[in-house]
Amino acid sequence: MKYTKSLRKRVDGHTAGTKRESLTILSRQVIESCHESISGHEVIERLRLGFYVMLRESSLRQDLSNLIKTIRENHLPTDRMTLTTDSSTPAFYEQFGINDNVIKIAIKEGIDPISAYRMATINPAVYFGLDQDIGGIAPGRYADILILEDILNPSPETVTSKGRVVSERGKLIKLFPRVNWDRFFPATSFAVRSWSAEEYFFRIPFNENHVNFPVIKLKNTVITAN
Repeated sequence: MKYTKSLRKRVDGHTAGTKRESLTILSRQVIESCHESISGHEVIERLRLGFYVMLRESSLRQDLSNLIKTIRENHLPTDRMTLTTDSSTPAFYEQFGINDNVIKIAIKEGIDPISAYRMATINPAVYFGLDQDIGGIAPGRYADILILEDILNPSPETVTSKGRVVSERGKLIKLFPRVNWDRFFPATSFAVRSWSAEEYFFRIPFNENHVNFPVIKLKNTVITAN
């Protein structure tokens, strides 16, 4: 963590279920944010301890509506809050969208629209110390410009990038640039594997008409039970 701070980078926390005493210790150890709040109480507690709070709506957990209700009811300022989808599954993004989905939920639950958009743009840019380059539209910044039909509907009608229209009404006009993935994942970084699963690996021998064996029972997408 000290090395990360020496590079002037943020130290993010994964503090699911952590109580106040431990959170206080973690905040003293330069952890600066948490995206694991699943109740309004946890949001307030982390804000009071100086954390940035990332409000999550993901394929794993859908907590954003309840978190926003607490923020609205307690009139909490949103300048130290950001919105996140927390690396959701592709199927989740295809069904619900990405940033437009979390902004839509925030607006629906009563957050001022301008504040909702800031929570997905300039707030995270400020948190990561990148607001001199991204997060807003100004001379010298990098920004895709999204044209909306209405401020209450964050799904863009038109998207421009590098001064050119690249998408209209949900359809790509320009293809995404080709990425040289070998630059990031060279073939030499992967071991050659000849192993493959065989059908008999999964056979369960028994002599009766039926057999009982333990399985995982899901209470929800996060919690398992015996």
